[in-house]
Amino acid sequence: MKKRILPLKTLLRACPVCLNTSEGFVLHTQSFILPEGHLLAEAKQYDIVSCCACGFVYADTPVKQKTYDKYYADMSKYEMRYSVIESARYASQAKTISTIVRDKNVSVMDVGAGNGGLLLAMKKLGYKNLTALDPSEKCVKNMLKNGIKAQTGSVFRHKVREKFDLVILSHVMEHLVDVDKALSALIAMTADKGVLYVEVPDAAMYAENHVVPFYFFDTEHINHFEEVSLINLGFRHGLRAFHLGRNQIQVSETTKYPVIHIAYKRDGAVTDWRKASGNKILKYIALSNKGSASQLVIDDLIKKNKEILIWGAGNFTMRMLNNSNLSKCDIIGFVDKDPKKHGTKILHKRVYPADHVKKISPETIIVVCAAVFSEQILKELKAMKVKNEVVVLK
Repeated sequence: MKKRILPLKTLLRACPVCLNTSEGFVLHTQSFILPEGHLLAEAKQYDIVSCCACGFVYADTPVKQKTYDKYYADMSKYEMRYSVIESARYASQAKTISTIVRDKNVSVMDVGAGNGGLLLAMKKLGYKNLTALDPSEKCVKNMLKNGIKAQTGSVFRHKVREKFDLVILSHVMEHLVDVDKALSALIAMTADKGVLYVEVPDAAMYAENHVVPFYFFDTEHINHFEEVSLINLGFRHGLRAFHLGRNQIQVSETTKYPVIHIAYKRDGAVTDWRKASGNKILKYIALSNKGSASQLVIDDLIKKNKEILIWGAGNFTMRMLNNSNLSKCDIIGFVDKDPKKHGTKILHKRVYPADHVKKISPETIIVVCAAVFSEQILKELKAMKVKNEVVVLK
């Protein structure tokens, strides 16, 4: 098979791992149709690049860190109650951490804690000295109600002065533009003999956990870590990786998500620098480029020439609107359960709460456009006794 020749580009954003600012190989260009007035409007298109110096794969987005900070403070989706599946996930993660740091009396800081699901799970295991930091004021209030010491702030802007025996950054680093500055801030929070625990999606396993085309490339997930890049990142900051593990977390009844976690100690031990490979990401891109059965479903909707209401206003919908013929359908609006999206507009059509499906014409087709929660949405439609035709994009 002929080897693919990848184009080079001058980078908009320095490599988060090695800080290379010169060139990167373009693996893929991702684009979206975003809601009107979206804070991340500049991210409507970006290149997925592999750093020429260290091989790390990331989104070469023009959006700056301060814009992402505002986005996560204003548009946090972690304020809603946890499902049974999420609670089980946090319980499993807490158990993993307990095998790394066994002393239940250590001081713990969870940065970007959301509603505190992980800390609540650790509390059940007997950890006592728990503190949280999150940019969402509502999340902080929820944690305080649950007896967790919490304050509003981000890894970049906070009023934390003490040092902690265990600092946790769980599913945050993949969202950060300025990874270098973030890691320096986390080290400053960590006691001299403390542990820094980081968990992120495992880019090496994307292809083996295919959901929908380009599921792992969205407006928020802009860094694609795997084992080598995590070790290299710690090495450059004087951190030794003393524990590394892989797992799959359940994100819905039928979908699992690959994750990798690493535990660092600040002992300055020398580690050999290695170059990461983007081959597994290329395999995932090739798989996504094959498309899906959704294209046939969309073509059929266009032929029917009926009004459609799309259930789902997330990244999957934003990709489909740009990269398929979905936008050519007669869309009358969108529904989504996230209250932060209600009242916004996509392609000049309003996003409504879920109960809006009861108000539409019986001739309108409901199109379920959700990467992982389509089964749950179908159950909700059944419970609402909706008689409209329903089709699912997968």
